[in-house]
Amino acid sequence: MYSQFFGNYLLENSIITNQQLIDSLSMEDDHNMAPPILAVYRGYVSPEEALEVLDGMDSEGVESFYDICIEKSYLSPSQSDEMTDSEIPHYIYLAQYLVDELGIPMDDMVHYLRDYESQFELVDLEILTAVDDAASVLMNNFLLTTDSKYADDIVDYMSLLFNNLIHYIGNDFTPLSVQPFSQFFSKICSSQSVLGTPSLFSVIDMEEDSAVEFASRYSDMDFDSCDEYVYASLDDFLNLHNGLYIVNESNMRSREMNLDAPENPNYQLLDPGGDGYLLVIKYSFGYVNFFFSVK
Repeated sequence: MYSQFFGNYLLENSIITNQQLIDSLSMEDDHNMAPPILAVYRGYVSPEEALEVLDGMDSEGVESFYDICIEKSYLSPSQSDEMTDSEIPHYIYLAQYLVDELGIPMDDMVHYLRDYESQFELVDLEILTAVDDAASVLMNNFLLTTDSKYADDIVDYMSLLFNNLIHYIGNDFTPLSVQPFSQFFSKICSSQSVLGTPSLFSVIDMEEDSAVEFASRYSDMDFDSCDEYVYASLDDFLNLHNGLYIVNESNMRSREMNLDAPENPNYQLLDPGGDGYLLVIKYSFGYVNFFFSVK
């Protein structure tokens, strides 16, 4: 799911076009193409060394790249084993695909990857992969058990949500479940409607002490009570997330969508209609609930 977010970064910085992004996100992961950019990205091999090895290779597969690098003393056996055994996030595959298909220089692409990390404060690849795996299991189970005609839209929405939680709140969370839920009784919350086809009603909700910590992390400030600044932070996070979602929908599906202003319907029974779902996230500071309804 991180490939789409990295793709948006490249698009916004005029590195690729909208059509190139659409084409690249439809490509299949291929373990035969990932190792060169991964080795350079981790700083084990220089771009010049990787290109030298690639220029001298036939289509011999993943191990050949590592073996030749070891023979040339560009890689140690332990470094080779580490990369051979590691899980590789999808956006690394995307980076390699763009190097291969568009001719973007490898050293430039590694610079884009590092700048992307710096701007969005990404954690290291192993942590990203662990969160990605947990989220993927949850979403795959959802697709297997739901009969909603909006299933793909819901998965897109959740995928972006996991990205934004990592980027703006922290990676110390576990997605627990997503269940059908037609009505929801709120606690401390922010809600917002996304207008379009389909339309979406979304709520971020938690206990008061969790809301204070969530807002403190998001704003990079220390709040000690649940006041208007905490509510404003919840509103801003939800508005940011939904804003990114409608940009993605416009880019990928040519959908025109708009946002209503966030509201704070605390301690109320919410019944927006449509296909409703409750996503529960367990953070180190407490539980965060996301209720959304699509119609």
